[in-house]
Amino acid sequence: MPVRGISLGAARWSRFGAFTHRSYQLFSAACFLSFCVVTIQMMTRAWMVQEMTHSPLLVAMVPALGVFPMLVLSFLGGELADRFSRKNIVVLGEAGTLVGYVAFAALALADAIQVWHIMAFTLLLGMGSLALPARQSLIIDVVPKREHRGALGMFMVVFNVSQIAAPALAGVLISRYGTDMALVVSTLLFIPVVPILMRVRPLAETAARRPQAGSIENLKAGLRYILADGRLRWMFVALLVVVLGVNSWGAMFPTFTEDVLGKGAGGMGVIVLGVGVGSTLGTFVGMALDGRATDKAIQIGSGLGFAVVVGLLAYTPSFVPWVVLATLAACVGTVFFMHNMMAVQLSTPDDLRGRVISARFVLSGLQPFGQLALGAMAEGMGPQMALAIFAIASAAGLGAVALAARSTAGVVREPAPG
Repeated sequence: MPVRGISLGAARWSRFGAFTHRSYQLFSAACFLSFCVVTIQMMTRAWMVQEMTHSPLLVAMVPALGVFPMLVLSFLGGELADRFSRKNIVVLGEAGTLVGYVAFAALALADAIQVWHIMAFTLLLGMGSLALPARQSLIIDVVPKREHRGALGMFMVVFNVSQIAAPALAGVLISRYGTDMALVVSTLLFIPVVPILMRVRPLAETAARRPQAGSIENLKAGLRYILADGRLRWMFVALLVVVLGVNSWGAMFPTFTEDVLGKGAGGMGVIVLGVGVGSTLGTFVGMALDGRATDKAIQIGSGLGFAVVVGLLAYTPSFVPWVVLATLAACVGTVFFMHNMMAVQLSTPDDLRGRVISARFVLSGLQPFGQLALGAMAEGMGPQMALAIFAIASAAGLGAVALAARSTAGVVREPAPG
């Protein structure tokens, strides 16, 4: 069935056409490796803390500290992304991350790792979030405008496929060879990232979009744009509800794996692998829904679905059903995040894109507060009750957003022609 005069064949071509461009291929390859390594490293550090402490709160602190710098640095990163070469910012950020990985692996091989080392390195490596607005903006800088929607959609596929490959590899490395080897192998995998990124050639000149005002005024301009746009406002509030609420669930994976489901590191690898599969499926589901409903219907519906499935997950005591439900939760959660990201980014002019995206990353940077609250509640009332409460609160919050946004016209996102 055509979508506003555009055949599905043309829509499919526009979604995959980005991969015909060499720079997009290189950029995607570098990001795939980077995403894989980030996942392996985070799983390894969380498992190390689980083995050392068996504390849900301390385990939850690992992903929380990894995301926390996003809250502090994202606005600065957005200003840099709109002022300087986005490619150079990404290259420098990944080079700094590689240095951190090497140092942490060396400390592990010296058998000197303590819990505070894990927390400190996780926080330090999270400083790479300074480059996130530039990387997100660079996605559509390397393809023609007609490929922008497809480039954003397929980049989500790249990310989610990495979430299939990385957990599988991490589970094997940690369970068979130990956490030290997982750190070493993932660090070696990261080495090609910087050389690959250096070969990327953006199509647009950064100089043409550099803002002329000072940094503070530029940041204010980005915030004014968000506050003045009713669609952006409700999408940002919906994102906040999901980020602080149900999306904190990943912080409990090590605790649920060992203390509720009675599995080891290999079991956590299977769970995270299932989440990666679900996320990848969610990307394709999101692409199929694109143009068939309003942004509001897709985001609110998928967000509520995410909360409901995680609520069921909280009291599922068996391993296989847990993995199945986790896969489904990741699928519907990905539909929410994908459409939220695409709608925000494509609704923003290029000269403001870095700053608007940085504001979105700031909201994502609030996730540690949700993760730490979930971990603290799990300490006092158990992980199952805590996760159920978070799911219920998220569903209620999204319901309130839906009611508050009734006066904001929904927009059907139409696929771009190929």
